[in-house]
Amino acid sequence: MEKRFKLRLRPRTMQLNMNGMLLSPLPKRKTPVHVFGDFLAYMYRCTRSFICDTHANGLSLWSSVEPDTQIVLSHPNGWEGPQQTRMRNAAVYGKLVPDTDEGRARIRFVTEGEASLHACVLSGLASDVLSVRLGQTCIMIISDSSFQEPLETWLPYR
Repeated sequence: MEKRFKLRLRPRTMQLNMNGMLLSPLPKRKTPVHVFGDFLAYMYRCTRSFICDTHANGLSLWSSVEPDTQIVLSHPNGWEGPQQTRMRNAAVYGKLVPDTDEGRARIRFVTEGEASLHACVLSGLASDVLSVRLGQTCIMIISDSSFQEPLETWLPYR
């Protein structure tokens, strides 16, 4: 399987710092959108199987939420309209949503830093920071990504 395929979706002007590593070739007759779409389809099938197989009335539960499921995809800072369009096309290709305006509207995007922040908040790792008085603290996410800004900062507010 192609590794680091998501890097192929980056803006053409965004330089990679891969320390001499090269991107391996894509499978024949596959574009980066196809490879990413195949990966998203695999992850979606695994999620569906897990929910259907491990929850009481799992199939019924899945059937009740699937038509309105919102898909949230993360991307590095600096990825804007063209990259998000390619990611959205990959989700449609992978059949996560129908190829309709309504289906495409169910796909949302967050930066990888925002996703990290949400994970910290939901896991309770940021509870002490969020409980201090507003205006006296900030939250900083430091990333090891080779092609995005390594530092993002948020100021909590109400």
